Amino acid sequence: MAFIAQTNTTCATNATCAKCKTKFKKMNDHRYINEPLPALKFDKNRNRVKHCPCGKDNKDGKFVPYVGFENKGYCHSCGETFLPELPKTEQWNVPQPKQYIKPKVQPQKKIDFIPDTIFKEQLSSGMHLYNQNHFIQWLGSAKRGEFAFDTQTIQTLIQSYFLGNSNKDKYKGWVLFSYININGNIQDIKAMNYNSITGKRIKEPNNVFFISKEILNNFEANTDRCFYGEHLLRGNTKLVRIFESEATATYTAPFYPDSVCIATGGKNGCKWIDKEKCRVLQERTVILYPDIDAHNEWEQRAEILRSYGITVQVSQLIKTNALKFAEQKGIDYGELVKQKYDLRDILQFKVLSEFLKPEPLPTEQPTIQPLDVVKHFKLIEPTCYFSKPKMPKPENWEQDIKELEKYFTEITLPTQPVKLNQCSTITDVSKYIESHFSIVKANNGKRTFLPYLNRLQELKQLLTINLNWYENKRHS
Repeated sequence: MAFIAQTNTTCATNATCAKCKTKFKKMNDHRYINEPLPALKFDKNRNRVKHCPCGKDNKDGKFVPYVGFENKGYCHSCGETFLPELPKTEQWNVPQPKQYIKPKVQPQKKIDFIPDTIFKEQLSSGMHLYNQNHFIQWLGSAKRGEFAFDTQTIQTLIQSYFLGNSNKDKYKGWVLFSYININGNIQDIKAMNYNSITGKRIKEPNNVFFISKEILNNFEANTDRCFYGEHLLRGNTKLVRIFESEATATYTAPFYPDSVCIATGGKNGCKWIDKEKCRVLQERTVILYPDIDAHNEWEQRAEILRSYGITVQVSQLIKTNALKFAEQKGIDYGELVKQKYDLRDILQFKVLSEFLKPEPLPTEQPTIQPLDVVKHFKLIEPTCYFSKPKMPKPENWEQDIKELEKYFTEITLPTQPVKLNQCSTITDVSKYIESHFSIVKANNGKRTFLPYLNRLQELKQLLTINLNWYENKRHS
């Protein structure tokens, strides 16, 4: 409540009551009142004022008027504050706009890479354990029949992705997935355990470890990860297929020799939507393969990658096939989500040979220096992962092709189905031979297509044994 007092004191800007010694504001009628000056408040309705006092149009709302004033306020355009006129001794309680403080840019912490020598030692120490590696066992398991990978395909995967084995008794059978960046620097190693029958990760507590800090003997080390398989992007412009799981990227690679298959190592693994991490994907076409429980999230992340100028598609293949599979088998779709149904579940019932096509003729490409890690480390061939005849691995197959062609043209080919081995049966021998010759001739000496030559040699060996048995039986 306003306190009004009469005083005989001569009017002044700041007068004082003789009785209570209180200062009063001077009024026009020579009375004094102890009410404080009103505080200025910004009006939320900026557009009610058409022009800033500086003369600029206020359509953009950059001039913010004070409540109760038309031409007093703050202009974000010119940076001026327009205040009502006051006696010199009075001061308004003016709200000032918050000053923008530019955030300090934190220097990027240096990554502690694993030296090549330590990496080589880690892989070499488990070299003899490939036959006990549960993930490798599943790749070539005889229980998978004709869908099992042959020894050469498995060996190629081991060398391409630098798959290793844990040499600790507690973790025997675990696979080591190496995270190597596009420059060949080893950023981390992930140890995981898989079921050798189903090929799925064993979901138990403490069944995933990143071991780089341990092998570096530095638990403060910065082991910021890159994409799994990122080193395979070097020196090419192939299509990139990105999966969540390292195992899925590894398994699908032989089915897509025209692509580079890499993984994020989890939905949020390796912070893969950071712009800096995505630089390796610039000027490429990318297909994302989210697990069936992460489609919506990865659709949003695809938009982020597109904002970086990367061409991105989100595949519906896994989700569509999961729905179809659930309907056919009469099972709940939610069960497939729990089982982490992924592209391996689709491709594991596909014959690898159906996906391999003759490679196009090579075109000139710029010379790329080899990765440091490849220069310093080469895996020793492990023993065969499952029982299968071991075939020679020539660098040039011309002589082998001629001998095989001569052999098959001189014999009478079977018209009945032939069981080549425990994994595969040939229904049409003539067409089988014709298609295999077409592929090996177009890809002479290329290790990826060596299984085709091996199968022709295997068929020759089988037919020779059977023909000799028939001749001996006929003359006995």
